[in-house]
Amino acid sequence: MSRSEQNSRLRRELSKSRIEAYSDGVFSIVATLLVLEVRLPRPVQEILKSSDPSAEMLTAILHSWPHILGYILSFLTITIWWITHHHLFHVIQRLDRTALWLNSIFLMFLAILPFPTALLEAAPQNSVAVCFYGLAMVPIGLSIVLLRWYATVHKRLADPQISPELYASALKKGLLSPVLYLVAALLGYVVPLIGVTGYVLIAGYYVLPSALERKAVGNARAADS
Repeated sequence: MSRSEQNSRLRRELSKSRIEAYSDGVFSIVATLLVLEVRLPRPVQEILKSSDPSAEMLTAILHSWPHILGYILSFLTITIWWITHHHLFHVIQRLDRTALWLNSIFLMFLAILPFPTALLEAAPQNSVAVCFYGLAMVPIGLSIVLLRWYATVHKRLADPQISPELYASALKKGLLSPVLYLVAALLGYVVPLIGVTGYVLIAGYYVLPSALERKAVGNARAADS
């Protein structure tokens, strides 16, 4: 490869550090926004002025369970997306402009998550609120699958030492996510409790690392030793 070709390639392949820092910043902001929706059903000053403020405070906290559970569920889901994103960028060795746009589209959909979370917390038994929460997960899952496909299969921006079979396996597991959320959303529209239960089970399933993630961690440990 000539020097001019090398310089042209370097201009096309962009630094990972800036996009990783930007992505982590978006993840942090979204996670922080979730906790802002955790609130008591009554103002604290009103509770303190009641005849039995301790009992009233306990009652208010117990009545806040939808907000607390919604926060935990969405924070766990965001953590799963962050770990997935982190491992994906661990195997990605270089970036181009298209990869930057695909990553930004993923972050755009991720940033919407506090809104459906707030609806779910406010009305956990409402079929539309439960369904909308799951539907909001679908484009998040599809966008990161598209980024994974572009980086690991289409453009081969990832580590060539990892077998294509592992990349394909991770792609299939990622593609299952929006399908599961869509099914849970539709079921949640019929029976809200089933939808919420489905969201919890999906999060529990994706806590387990994929074969590609285990391979990437193993390669990193081998490189450090």
